[in-house]
Amino acid sequence: MPESEKKVYILDTNILIYNPTVIDDLGDNVIVVPLWVVEELDDIKRLKPQLAFTVREATRNIEKYRAKAESQGRFLRNGVETDGGGIVFVDYNAADISKLGLGYPLKEKVDNRVILTAKHWKDQEDKKPDQAGKEVILLSQDVNMRIKASAISIKSEDWQRDKLVSSVDQIFSGIIHLELSAEKASDVNNKLHRDDGVLLSELSEELGQLEVNPNTGFVFHWTVKDTPKTSLGIYRTSTGKVHFVKGPHAKTGNWKRRIKPVNNEQALALALLMESTATMVTLLGPAGTGKTLMALLAGKRLVESADNEFDKILVWRPITVVGEKELGYYPGTLEEKFEPWARPIIDAYSLLVTDRDIQNGSAVIDYVRAQITQHILSVEPLIHVRGKTVNNTILILDEVQNMTPHEITTAVTRLGHDSKIILTGDIGQIDSEYLSALSNGLTFTVERWKDSQIAAHISFVKPERSAFVEEAIRRMR
Repeated sequence: MPESEKKVYILDTNILIYNPTVIDDLGDNVIVVPLWVVEELDDIKRLKPQLAFTVREATRNIEKYRAKAESQGRFLRNGVETDGGGIVFVDYNAADISKLGLGYPLKEKVDNRVILTAKHWKDQEDKKPDQAGKEVILLSQDVNMRIKASAISIKSEDWQRDKLVSSVDQIFSGIIHLELSAEKASDVNNKLHRDDGVLLSELSEELGQLEVNPNTGFVFHWTVKDTPKTSLGIYRTSTGKVHFVKGPHAKTGNWKRRIKPVNNEQALALALLMESTATMVTLLGPAGTGKTLMALLAGKRLVESADNEFDKILVWRPITVVGEKELGYYPGTLEEKFEPWARPIIDAYSLLVTDRDIQNGSAVIDYVRAQITQHILSVEPLIHVRGKTVNNTILILDEVQNMTPHEITTAVTRLGHDSKIILTGDIGQIDSEYLSALSNGLTFTVERWKDSQIAAHISFVKPERSAFVEEAIRRMR
């Protein structure tokens, strides 16, 4: 871009964690990494093992430019050209915290050093002749950081490139609800049951301007003698039709021990999970809506099917701590430390275990090794995935709202031959300080893959864990 349009970007630590390749992605601008950010990255690597992989990626990218500068007889303090055509500096002009000039002493912390670095660069650019100085922008995911920057007249932004929607309401739901007249409903249902589906073109009047993506779920609504009725379907681009999906089961008898879909979202999700063409399925929704349970139910059915295409179910979970105590401080082996994170998966899967599973010995629960049985289900921490290839496996990534887009990209690209990947999460329960409902990896994946023929998505709405949970979510969100 013209020199007058280039900007100076000061990077906060959380930006490098959220997007380790941000230096390259900022193009032909000036990129500044404060020295204190590098120091904080080193501390995070040791103190937060769940972020170690991402931190190493960011550090390796900075090291690449240090080596490049050295090969040119220079230092990073002098700047070196990036792959995107910009210039990256590692800067230490934040030694005297009093230079923030706010009239009172500030804490000796990385945030204030980063802001002071931004102020130094802004002061230097402001001294240049008219129109020659570049705009200085502090990049940070931290709201408080951006507020403090604004207090001393420094412009700040968060990382926008991976935010594909501007509000939670805009996130793709994967479901279209259509109101039908009684006459139209009769015709649609006849074709769903007798003609192997209804052509999408025959629903054009009801759809209007609505966009229909591959593998979209349909819920048809109509009324018969004041009684509401529904039927379900899934759109397949290969046929151009909406095909019939069996509806949910009533909550009768011992339904909590005989796990089956009990609402429309669960029924559509299970159907999509069983689809051979849907290599990736994403499930998003509040706690207790059955996302993980439907994923495990589909996985068990697929592994035990006569086709024998899949050998096992493998669940990867990120280690995100609710509270302050990190995993490394707990005593015991990695398996013993990970047991609290594995237990919810084991408990959920145990609901699917039948008397036959118990009798033949395939349902022995091992909490320490996070396994029901070595050949059916295992649960692992999502910290050692780099370099792995997963073949003939139902791979479930659980709680992925706590992963960045970069981390999810790393995880999903582990998928090998004859495998299916399922992502589940609740964007209302994000425990990572670096993510939001719009910037997390699950939202990113849903939006990036919504028009793919090998991907499917369903947003769950109704909690089924208990009536209390349903009301708690309604009142406390």
